[in-house]
Amino acid sequence: SQGLALRWLSTSEAESPVFWENRGEIVNDRTAIDLFSCCAANTRLHILFKKSGIRHIFFDGESWREDPVPFGRETMDGDVVIGASGGSLWAFWFKSFGPGRSAVAARRWEGQGWGKTVNLCPAFDTCLAFDGSAYRNITVAVADRESYPVPFEGDTGSALYFGSGRPFTGLALSLSGGEGSSYSFEFWNGEEWEEVIGLDDGTAGLTAPGIVGFGAMMNLEKAEVEGVERFWLRIRRTSPAGRNPVIEGAFPLGRLGSLMTADTVHGFVPAAWVDATSPSSRDLLCGGIAAGPVYDSLQGASRA
Repeated sequence: SQGLALRWLSTSEAESPVFWENRGEIVNDRTAIDLFSCCAANTRLHILFKKSGIRHIFFDGESWREDPVPFGRETMDGDVVIGASGGSLWAFWFKSFGPGRSAVAARRWEGQGWGKTVNLCPAFDTCLAFDGSAYRNITVAVADRESYPVPFEGDTGSALYFGSGRPFTGLALSLSGGEGSSYSFEFWNGEEWEEVIGLDDGTAGLTAPGIVGFGAMMNLEKAEVEGVERFWLRIRRTSPAGRNPVIEGAFPLGRLGSLMTADTVHGFVPAAWVDATSPSSRDLLCGGIAAGPVYDSLQGASRA
């Protein structure tokens, strides 16, 4: 209940690699609930640990210092890992959107504080809009916030299809809200479209951005829509709309674990994790984010 004390040792290039200085004091008398990760960047040693949220301290050669801008109180699943990217420091973690619903997130430490959160969760493989008579591919627009938003147009029976090659437990949906309509959230059970039971609709019927979540659907099967076979979530309009919602972006959520990172490779900061969303398999996934000017220009966009 009192937490754990952070201790450290150091060595010097001038000394034998196996000689450690007797500097095992408590780090600034700090207590920690859990130790996440540590690494070196910008000639400093950085440590992330948990105590009332994620805490960041660094050693500048003389003393340990508190990050002047707190990392934040992110809702997360599992630990945070950090790695050096040239002169930059990166943190990766599973951002929680509810029980069993996570996405991979990242932040860069910019010397005086942490930058904005960037989502690294793989995008949907295929997204389609059906207006009642024809399908339109909206995959790029849904994955890239810099693209034009997609109005959910059409009368009763029109639908949006979110497809992935892997099962998912929900989606984070960014939108401008609609009015005066109702919707059915459905999946393919192998024979027909079935309404999701136990749906957690954080969008309140596509009237506000939020999380659409559901439990494990044991009878979820792949279906072929417009020649594309995927696991689909279909959002079907069941009554006329007074105002159409406008979809600005969406990405799938899953049961994720075992997150790791490494140093930058060819200007790319890698990350790897396990997706255990499927009840019958565990998939190893890898992704990451571009470092340097490319990151600065794309900050905040979802990318795989």
